[in-house]
Amino acid sequence: MKKPELRQSLAMHQKQKMIPKMMLAGEMMMLPLEELEMKLEQLLQENPFLEFEERVFCFACEQPLDRYLDFCPNCGRIVRSDTGYYLEDPGSFSEKRSFKELLEEEILSCVELSKEELQLLEVILANLDEEGFLRLDLRKLAFHLGVPEDQLQGVIEKVRAEGFVGFAATDTLEFVILQCLSKELITLEESFQLRKNPEQIRFLLKKGESLFVSFREFFEAGLDERSRKELDDTRRVSYDAEIVALGGGEYGVLLFDSPYFKLTLNEGFISLFKDKKSSLNSREQSFLEERLREAREILSCLYYRNSLLLRALEYIVFREKKYLAGDNTAFVPLLQKDVAEALGVSIAAVCQVLKGKRVLLPSGVVKEVKFFFDPSYPAKQVIKQLIQKEDHKKPLSDASIAAYLRKQGFSVSRRTVTLYRDQLGILPSHSRKKLYASMTS
Repeated sequence: MKKPELRQSLAMHQKQKMIPKMMLAGEMMMLPLEELEMKLEQLLQENPFLEFEERVFCFACEQPLDRYLDFCPNCGRIVRSDTGYYLEDPGSFSEKRSFKELLEEEILSCVELSKEELQLLEVILANLDEEGFLRLDLRKLAFHLGVPEDQLQGVIEKVRAEGFVGFAATDTLEFVILQCLSKELITLEESFQLRKNPEQIRFLLKKGESLFVSFREFFEAGLDERSRKELDDTRRVSYDAEIVALGGGEYGVLLFDSPYFKLTLNEGFISLFKDKKSSLNSREQSFLEERLREAREILSCLYYRNSLLLRALEYIVFREKKYLAGDNTAFVPLLQKDVAEALGVSIAAVCQVLKGKRVLLPSGVVKEVKFFFDPSYPAKQVIKQLIQKEDHKKPLSDASIAAYLRKQGFSVSRRTVTLYRDQLGILPSHSRKKLYASMTS
């Protein structure tokens, strides 16, 4: 058998490689505002060549601006709205406390718990969502912790008994029921009936004027003024940009003016580095030169992210002017390919910069940018309009809605209508019929 021979090949191969700057730019573009601010804060602390810039500048052309200008004199883009989104100094953010931190402090001041119960309480608090609901199944949570379900339920009941009504409720329905039971607005038997007929929740809310729809609202209503000021309102929906009506059917895009977007090079530290460079050893010089290079790359990537996001949103606004003016029928789903071609960038760049971003519409509604690329939106609007106008005695079935949509040029099946209706939070026809009947009785 002939032995294999080693041979030298001079053939050229082209291989794509991501340089650190490209990786950083991709990461910055994909991060939504809150996560990007955390990333920039970390970079600011790690790199002495970065600092905050006090002056305001245009996100599009980086032109320094007067703080009170509404439009950039260089490129003409809107840079400030009437409300003004200039945030407080970022150093004061650390004084804020989250909803869960304040809740834990209040519970510990009122409820006596053992060491083991305290550990279970911390797990329960960690799994609460922004509205204060425990969406995770209690059995699964107990299984993962290796404790009996009754032990977890015991901690919850212990907290509820000290005035935290509805603590760790699974949803609004359970929370409202618990409130009504504590106020003796309903009996225990009525609560069982309500769980079987959740559409009756509307009448239950009317029955008790002081009821809350989420545990977080209930908790915050009981806080004193000082605690409310300390509360970091993480429940509010954050957004990366705002679409502003300029008049005459025109709209402008205003990026959220985060203080972390005002990063700049620390000229004082750069001068100090240059003066002391000769006295540093090669390792120290190499380290600081690398930090300076990273600082320049961070600023370059940040500018590219903001500039590309601004231009992409301006293109979307240009295409959806009629919809933004209030004409829902004028909504035309866009393609990321069209945005990329209009901006002269790759589709991957558009996907990255729009991923996870939210925008405040002129109507006051916050929507994810991916909404403008949703082909199901026009059909959903027709479904909503049909159900709003339907005969309450004969609600439209999903099959009849699908047939109507097909006549209007929508290629949808009955299953698709059912999916859209569920996403819109609309009950099926038989449940709507019961609801209409109970409202008239």
